[in-house]
Amino acid sequence: MDDDDDPERYKKQMSLFIFAYDNPFRVFCRDLTTHPYFASFVYHMIGVNSLLLALDEPNLEDPYQKKTINYILETISIIFTLELVIKVIV
Repeated sequence: MDDDDDPERYKKQMSLFIFAYDNPFRVFCRDLTTHPYFASFVYHMIGVNSLLLALDEPNLEDPYQKKTINYILETISIIFTLELVIKVIV
């Protein structure tokens, strides 16, 4: 029995016991995370998130400003969650 037919080795190469190493979705996610713009985008989101957290104050009086900051922070949280899921799949 050579290494290519070993089921245990094949299981170790699977992500979440669902995505094989050559699965098209996993390959797409791998290509996405290795793209040079991906890391740059994540770093920019971290910077924007830090800036917005510094601007967010408990006693903001303008409701539009409060809603906007909360909406952008929730959007950035979703982006970070998607990044996590993509990297776990890879």
